Amino acid sequence: MRYIAILLSLSAFSLAHAQEAESGADNYTKAIRAGRGALVFSMGGLMTSTPGNMDGIGAGGRYMLSPDMALRVGFGLQNTTHAVDPDQGDKTEDKAGVWAVEAGVEFILRKKRNMMFYAGGIAQIGGQTNEPDGENNDDETSGYTIAGIAGVNWFFVENLSLGAEYRLGLTSQTYKDNDREITDDVYGVGSASFLVSFWF
Repeated sequence: MRYIAILLSLSAFSLAHAQEAESGADNYTKAIRAGRGALVFSMGGLMTSTPGNMDGIGAGGRYMLSPDMALRVGFGLQNTTHAVDPDQGDKTEDKAGVWAVEAGVEFILRKKRNMMFYAGGIAQIGGQTNEPDGENNDDETSGYTIAGIAGVNWFFVENLSLGAEYRLGLTSQTYKDNDREITDDVYGVGSASFLVSFWF
């Protein structure tokens, strides 16, 4: 509910400021210029990495260096605890955590009315830990992703856009537990995500 409330508040802020723009759909993308930025969320996994490092990095941002180029960053953190308290026997508690950070660059390929098409690249590092109940059962996974990106943003008001993005690249992961260490490199792995951007 808190996440929904934040999105609704930001939507109202964007709609209010959109009234300051000049009329005409063309102005929505023409207003994207150097110095502007955006707070970005996902509808199901913003900036989702090529599968593995982090399936659901939650929030990020864009900053326009010029009308045709933007820097972008993202960060995600999630911790979960699964507890079982049976009527008979001992209570057990399993813990898991995942984190990731990423950065990249976008190049604006074309602006057409209220559509903005872009391509670029990102680099991401991330990790995951699992702590099952009991001794000597912990394991962890760390890795990185390098991927090309391509996407589109649709502006239906000046300060609010919906987007779709596809990624394709390389993911490398290292798994460790008490007995072994395994590294896997996976090429040509892709993923897609939907984005909501609040521009300011």
